Amino acid sequence: MLHAGSLAPAMDDFFGRAASPDIRGKRVAILLAAITLLSLGDLYMTLTYAMSVGMYESNPLARFIMSFGSPALVASWKLGSMLLACSIFYWARRSRYAELGVWGCTLLLAWLTCHWGAYMEQVEIFKQDIALVSSHAADATWVNMQN
Repeated sequence: MLHAGSLAPAMDDFFGRAASPDIRGKRVAILLAAITLLSLGDLYMTLTYAMSVGMYESNPLARFIMSFGSPALVASWKLGSMLLACSIFYWARRSRYAELGVWGCTLLLAWLTCHWGAYMEQVEIFKQDIALVSSHAADATWVNMQN
């Protein structure tokens, strides 16, 4: 039977090793895998909504790329920028600053994933309103890449 007193040293040892700078590279690699998955999810959601009902895009660079109306261009830009960023972070994976940057990116993308969840719920509620807005959108932040 485990007692609280016998579990604490084992947990301290586990977390002590997990937080060790000696395995920083492994932590960064795991976080880069998470960044890749979250980014691919963001790309999928962006293309899904931009090519159907439309969406607000607050990132001016993404809005510019999307203004060409090419899903292939959007995907290439997203995948290229993701590859560049992940490559730089992987190259610097043993650095404390790279780890902090990767944690920041992971948290930001996790927040963005939650935002997409809320967006999907709102789209279901306001489908008719979105269709009306998208057909008369004069707002520069509204993006619609329908053919």
